[in-house]
Amino acid sequence: MYKEVLAYRAPLYGRRTGQVYLTPLKFKDVIKFFPNKGLKEIIEIYSICGGIPAYLKEFRENKDVFSLIKEKVLEKDAISREEPMFLLRMKFREPKIYSSILTAIFLGNRSLGKIINYCGIMPYLYNLEYLEYVERKIPVTEKLRSKKGLYSIKDYFFDFWFKFVRPNMSLLEQDIGEVVKRIKEKFNVHVSYAFENVCKESLYYTRPIKFTKIGKWWFKDKEIDIVAINEKTKEILACECKWQSRVNAELVVKELNEKLSYINWHKQKRRESFAVFAKSFSKREKSFEGKRVYCFDLKDLQKIFG
Repeated sequence: MYKEVLAYRAPLYGRRTGQVYLTPLKFKDVIKFFPNKGLKEIIEIYSICGGIPAYLKEFRENKDVFSLIKEKVLEKDAISREEPMFLLRMKFREPKIYSSILTAIFLGNRSLGKIINYCGIMPYLYNLEYLEYVERKIPVTEKLRSKKGLYSIKDYFFDFWFKFVRPNMSLLEQDIGEVVKRIKEKFNVHVSYAFENVCKESLYYTRPIKFTKIGKWWFKDKEIDIVAINEKTKEILACECKWQSRVNAELVVKELNEKLSYINWHKQKRRESFAVFAKSFSKREKSFEGKRVYCFDLKDLQKIFG
């Protein structure tokens, strides 16, 4: 759109009276695509399609998620089988370079230095960020220019494709059933990352604390899925997202409390609380050592997203 309509040599250059930057749909709106599906299945589809209407439309059929993956992504004539490479070829002059950067990130080279070492080139990363195929995250308590930033694939379908389709491209020609089997083996882990974002979005509607910043936190081998903070009131909410059933919230909160001790943000003055998200609970908690605990399962999330 920019190149053909708004750029310097484009016909409408200088004539626009306004603009809207279209972003993927929020999960709250994604749910509306699937009035006849349960929340668990919608989250699984969301982990593949993200908030892109064209992809979501393809997954509206009344079939299980693996049948849809096979039909809409893996089959030889599937419309989405080559989608990421098609988009890279359409948007960039050197798609192989951009593909190698995405591959590097998928393989675990998430820091700027490791990406450079893997690819040997750098300026292209900004373009992938600009188009929101990748994103740079920093621990929520760090400043924007922190050297602790890590890159990840932001586009849900790109993430799914580089994780499951590209590594198995040659096998798809011989045994598509084996590829589906491999996807099934790792699918819950894949969905768990999307579940984190669903949980994060739900906090904007429930507001256990009136946070001013929200994001992930990590330090060495310690990691907390979601940390929300209020910089004025010195409140901090630590959240764990478990894509599992019958979760014992007490055990999860104990681990969260231990991890929270590593966060130095206003350590002596802050007010702490916890949230645990899961498919379902074997045991819920309302408090831990005098600190408030919030528990949300899929039924609770269904009510939140309405």
